[in-house]
Amino acid sequence: MADTPNLVLPYLAANQSQKHVTVNEALRRLDALVQITVQSAALAAPSGSPTEGQRWILPAAPTGAWAGHAGQIAAWQDGAWAFHAPLDGWTAVDVSTDTLLLYNAGTGIWTGLITGIFSDAAFTLQDDIDPTKQARFQIAGFTTGATRVFTLPDATTSLAGLAVAQTFSAKQTLSNANNDLGTSTGTGTTNLATGAKLSGSTKTVNIGSAGVSGSTTNVTIGSAVAGALGTLTINSPTVTFGSTVSAIAMAAANVSALYLGLGGATADATNRLSINAPSSLFNHSGAGHQVKVNKAAAATRAPSCSRPGFPAGPSLASPDLMTSRSRYRATARPGSTPCNWNGLLAGSAPCNPCN
Repeated sequence: MADTPNLVLPYLAANQSQKHVTVNEALRRLDALVQITVQSAALAAPSGSPTEGQRWILPAAPTGAWAGHAGQIAAWQDGAWAFHAPLDGWTAVDVSTDTLLLYNAGTGIWTGLITGIFSDAAFTLQDDIDPTKQARFQIAGFTTGATRVFTLPDATTSLAGLAVAQTFSAKQTLSNANNDLGTSTGTGTTNLATGAKLSGSTKTVNIGSAGVSGSTTNVTIGSAVAGALGTLTINSPTVTFGSTVSAIAMAAANVSALYLGLGGATADATNRLSINAPSSLFNHSGAGHQVKVNKAAAATRAPSCSRPGFPAGPSLASPDLMTSRSRYRATARPGSTPCNWNGLLAGSAPCNPCN
């Protein structure tokens, strides 16, 4: 046997002359392969000014004087490069990244070996192809004495970051009782379901739609603070309130609408206010009450029509309320005739009592 099986150290032969040459060669290999610390495991080209005894682990495609020695340990000894092929399970420390490396003879690759507890400043993840891509963890924000456990999802996925824009392509559920979205105090835009962007597709946005019987769901849009401004814009062609909606309160709202139908009535371009009801009440707010019908010009009319059953022919109509000098008088005193027309419907039948 000429060499040792692990470090390949040469044996002295019987009656060998110049024994110091063999011994010195063995010592040189011991110096290179025991307690291995390398300057780098990512440098592809030889260093231009190596120091005696410095070592490098060569990457997959080394160049120059290192060409053809991928995965080996290159040591600068006696002014020349010496190359040592590692065996399976050898370890080395890369001082440039403070990484403990393990050699796998099956793959021919040195990989990072992580065991025990590492300082967050020393523990670095490195891309297996591009060593310039690295990641570190910073745990300085932890409470003193606390140990945090991070459970990774059972999927091949990207981790979410708090300070970077990301797109989540899978369904995400926020199960906490209280969640905040878009709480920045500055100017900004928060988009929630931007709508169906493909012709023929349908996208449904549910807000507070999972309430059960006996529960209460409150949805607040906009600020209730006095002086806070804002608008609510709804662009959908149709807005439908479900059959369970029994009241819509707008105590101080100024409502502007093109058409308004009440009691199941359908308003249209001619009858923009349409009401289906046994009666209509216009009440006072503490004093008198006026019903005003305004015309665009003196030549136009503002009649009051009484039309039973939507007839096709002429209907019973008053003279023009805006130009007629006739008097209209309505009384609502107890025991009096509820309605009285003078000169407005001359020759017509008496008014029927109002309900």
